Amino acid sequence: MRQTFRLYTFGNVRLTDRDGQTIPFPEKGLVTLVYLRSRGLTHISRAELARVLWGEQTDADILRNLRQLILRVKTRQHELGTTLFHIGDNAIGLEQGNLSFDLDDLDQARDAAPAVRLRALVTHVRGLFLADVNFQSEQVQFWIEGERAKHLSALAADVQALATRRDVKTFADLVQEAAFRLLELDAYNDVAYEALMRVFACQGQLAQAKAIFAQYKERLWHDLGTSPPQQTLDLTRALRIAEPVRRPRQDAGSFAAARAPTPDAVEPIRFPRVALLPPTGDAPDDTTGLLAAALLEDVTIGLCRVRTIKTVAPRTARQIAAREAKTGDLLHERRIGYAVETRFSARTGRASLWVELVDVPREDLLWAERFDLTPSKLPRSYNEMVRLTVGTVAGRIEADQLARIDDAQRPSAYQHYLLAQRHLRRVDLPDIRRARKAFRASLRDAPEFSGALAGLARTEQLEWLLTARGDAELLESAETHALQAILMDGDDAGGYRALGVTKLFQGAFDESIDAFKGAEISAPWYADLLADYADTLVHASEPGLALDKINLAIELNPYCPDIYWWTAAGANYFQGGYQAALSCINNMDDKNAAVRLEAACWGMLGDKAKANALMRRTMSIFPDFEIEKWLAIMPVKESWQKDQYREGLRKAGFK
Repeated sequence: MRQTFRLYTFGNVRLTDRDGQTIPFPEKGLVTLVYLRSRGLTHISRAELARVLWGEQTDADILRNLRQLILRVKTRQHELGTTLFHIGDNAIGLEQGNLSFDLDDLDQARDAAPAVRLRALVTHVRGLFLADVNFQSEQVQFWIEGERAKHLSALAADVQALATRRDVKTFADLVQEAAFRLLELDAYNDVAYEALMRVFACQGQLAQAKAIFAQYKERLWHDLGTSPPQQTLDLTRALRIAEPVRRPRQDAGSFAAARAPTPDAVEPIRFPRVALLPPTGDAPDDTTGLLAAALLEDVTIGLCRVRTIKTVAPRTARQIAAREAKTGDLLHERRIGYAVETRFSARTGRASLWVELVDVPREDLLWAERFDLTPSKLPRSYNEMVRLTVGTVAGRIEADQLARIDDAQRPSAYQHYLLAQRHLRRVDLPDIRRARKAFRASLRDAPEFSGALAGLARTEQLEWLLTARGDAELLESAETHALQAILMDGDDAGGYRALGVTKLFQGAFDESIDAFKGAEISAPWYADLLADYADTLVHASEPGLALDKINLAIELNPYCPDIYWWTAAGANYFQGGYQAALSCINNMDDKNAAVRLEAACWGMLGDKAKANALMRRTMSIFPDFEIEKWLAIMPVKESWQKDQYREGLRKAGFK
């Protein structure tokens, strides 16, 4: 029987068998298959293919490389018992009978209605075309970039076609999914943002439409130093989500006097700014230069997700670095407190990138690290390099700011806020109450600081959860502070996040999920938000969806606080993954908060000795704990969760 294979071209290029299992195959062989298919070619001469794949080398070199590739392809085809290539003395041909492509499905939908085409694009375009291919041949690079532009244009055209129809409500879910997919591939795509604004507005969700516009405007200004195009501004007015026009300041003396700041007026909250500067020196080769550029881009994206610092837009950082003689002056002029300086080095005989974190005003070196950019090592270490750099840079800046508290005559609102965030890394009552005190100190200096208001709500929610007494006043106060945070800054996801958690604990599951959906639109990569969203989904009887959210949160914030692992443990418990839940609990620095859940896990696994020991430890920490009293206030949507938790607690020996 003829074996059928399928070749996927979007995201990581891969070959699969009829069971969907990935089949190893030489990468350049796969790229050749895709090249022939996308160009509509049945065959290609050996000489031309060699120039496509290795165009920058000499003829002798590229022909030798091609012969080696053909040998590997022949060997692999023999092992698979199939023919994907017809290999002749002068040309190589494509055997289409044994192979199908995801591109085939896009071609079949090309002449269909826009909704059908868009569904096909959303289904198959799950990443950039040949996203993991990085050949140095210019011909390959131009071809790949052209194909990417073609598919992104097709996706944008169909999104726009449906979003501007009178009956857009009919296609709202599809347009929304496609627009978010488009933004994953092209972060500044105005068609995607406009489509999302139209969809939310037509459904009466003006707050979400406004949040989308605010996110677009902030991203353009923060990353590119520009503003939305006029057509987008016109659309916001047409949809009635435009920001109100600011009245010009009056010149009347009485008005000016009334608005003049008093000597005791507080300054606005100021987050430290960090600039990631491009490498100095010459890259040892083009590949190293490309790898370094990709690394710095991913580190910049990671730093943009950190809520306690502000990252300077890459364009601004490049302009500062371009003026080498005045770099220090420009950093001072733009009030940039920290600079991440990078430089190439090859002293050890290997391509390396030095990364240094510098305190700009004091000219102090806070951290330095050398990264090996040897291509053979990067597949295993690249992501870890990004996480290490982001985590270390953010952590050193926070530590530096906290160290200044002892020297400051009056710590700033930001420093109090940072101290509170540090206390919240441990989920126990003493640290939660220390955090609350610090948040209140921050609000004394900056009464309109939405982040501190949301943090205050957070401490009240955690105390309600830990004490397990069902204190309604704590949740009422948390709701008040969350609403105040939203009122102070409706574009900040923190207030919505706090409101979502409070509504969860009050048992208002639909209201909680609505709040998190609104917050996620404003901050789709905010790890703390995703972690709380996951917790809500656990209690809303959706532990599978919760695991997806919490795993993404941990990926975004690998040095996460204990509450992430506690949430992941709960999601695994209600999925029946008791051993996985215990593994999550073991990742916590302080396991006391999850000791009841840990006992229930061992109870469900049948280890009575461990379960009973944990039960006794629980009662020493929470002497008033009773199963039915806790289950009576535990917010869950469906009763099976209470039954499953009750069973685990009883098997552990709780009464």
